[in-house]
Amino acid sequence: MKTIMFLRHNPYPRMYNQAYALKKTKKFKIILLCRNFDKKNLAIFKNVFDEIICYQPPLLDLKNFGFAQSGDDSPIVHTFKVLMTDNALGPFFEKLSYRVRFQTLFRKIKADLYNCCSSDELTFFTLKNTDKPVVMDLHNGPIMWGIENLSKEQYEKDKYCFENVNGIIYRGPDFEVDYYKKHNYKITCPLLNYFDYCNEDFFVKDKTKKLSSEDGEYHLVNIGSGMQSTFIPDMLKRFFKQKIHFHIYLVPYSTVWNVYQKYAEMNRKEKYFHLHGAVPFNQVQNEIAQYDFGAIIRPTELMNHCTPEAMKIAARSYRQYNFFEAGLPLIISDRLEYLTQIIEKNNIGFGVSNNDIDNLKKLIDNYDYNDLKKNVLKFREKWLIDNHINRVDSFYESILKNVKK
Repeated sequence: MKTIMFLRHNPYPRMYNQAYALKKTKKFKIILLCRNFDKKNLAIFKNVFDEIICYQPPLLDLKNFGFAQSGDDSPIVHTFKVLMTDNALGPFFEKLSYRVRFQTLFRKIKADLYNCCSSDELTFFTLKNTDKPVVMDLHNGPIMWGIENLSKEQYEKDKYCFENVNGIIYRGPDFEVDYYKKHNYKITCPLLNYFDYCNEDFFVKDKTKKLSSEDGEYHLVNIGSGMQSTFIPDMLKRFFKQKIHFHIYLVPYSTVWNVYQKYAEMNRKEKYFHLHGAVPFNQVQNEIAQYDFGAIIRPTELMNHCTPEAMKIAARSYRQYNFFEAGLPLIISDRLEYLTQIIEKNNIGFGVSNNDIDNLKKLIDNYDYNDLKKNVLKFREKWLIDNHINRVDSFYESILKNVKK
């Protein structure tokens, strides 16, 4: 049995379905080597990973000592936690753990293939320190801000990873790869066009009572890390003027301190804003099923930081699949062109421009909500991870059988 080892600083929920697919083949032993492991929010990872090994000793993980953020934190407490975990002791402990324990564990644990995240330092280190195949799973990275905007050093490092890995997993349309080649990345390895997909284990199948059935007002929800911009609070005020509720679920890791300050204040003063703590990712679907729409809506100021190419091909978000698992249609910024095309083609939601936000309630009223919801239930069945296990298996098998180092 071959061993596949996932290497991550911080494991994200989106890893689950890929490990799930590999586990279902019954061909591989699957190991996760990460900095630390959130036992509360990611406990279900133990169902798909045979071993989970942390390279940061528990005594150096500040979150084991009361520094994990909470939706009830005051801005002062939250800021102190962020300073400690992200700016002071946390980075020092992380570098110490990486330089000492990660490298020791990496050499000690024998794997036949490594799965790394984008062109980060773990990918670069792995390519330099093993003759085993390496798969690069693209998750954000330079595509969002533009390869053309990278420093020379960053570009060379990124290019090295693309040209030396043995396989690449990407989530955009086929011409995403053309974008890399346009910037002289010589890509010759096997490719897997892979979405993160839905998992039937997390489907909400029972009819959940909607909050809107009680107050007659729309409730939108966002989960994940995409709401960490100082431009978002002002955008949300445009929803509140239309009596649209907006619910945000914090991520388990640190929320940017100055954004959190604004959210905490809004949560105290604004009737239509609701701030919630992090929920384990296999339970969040039941939690959010009480709302009307998932929302991936970004302000223009944030979108303008991304390149036009990125807007055409970006498909990095994992959270839309959580919305579909919960049975929720999706409202999305139409500048995220690729995802908007998928959503509108399948009639499982709709895209909105920046100007549309001021008339969002009227736009929602124009849609048949029951029709959207029925389409979501059909779509999530079609986009099950179980339907793609053979593709995932074939991709990994092709790399293991044709290693060229």
